[in-house]
Amino acid sequence: MGILADKLNGLPALLGFRVSNPIREHCFVPAVSAVAVREPGTHDDLYTSITDENLEESPFHAVKFASQSEAHTLVTEELSIWFLDQLP
Repeated sequence: MGILADKLNGLPALLGFRVSNPIREHCFVPAVSAVAVREPGTHDDLYTSITDENLEESPFHAVKFASQSEAHTLVTEELSIWFLDQLP
């Protein structure tokens, strides 16, 4: 995001592409998007709990959330064990 902000802010101000980017980089994928249970239409939607009923709306057969917040795509022992347990 920082690279994009730098490029936009490097354009002539007349074009109107100036941006404020307080977080230069991040790796956040909203859980609601990752499991396709709702479209996060507002900032608050990103932090709304996902219930078991919501998970029934997901197109995925099985869903597992990490027990703590992790970097995107981090392969942990916890998630690896769950994934391997899903195999026939």
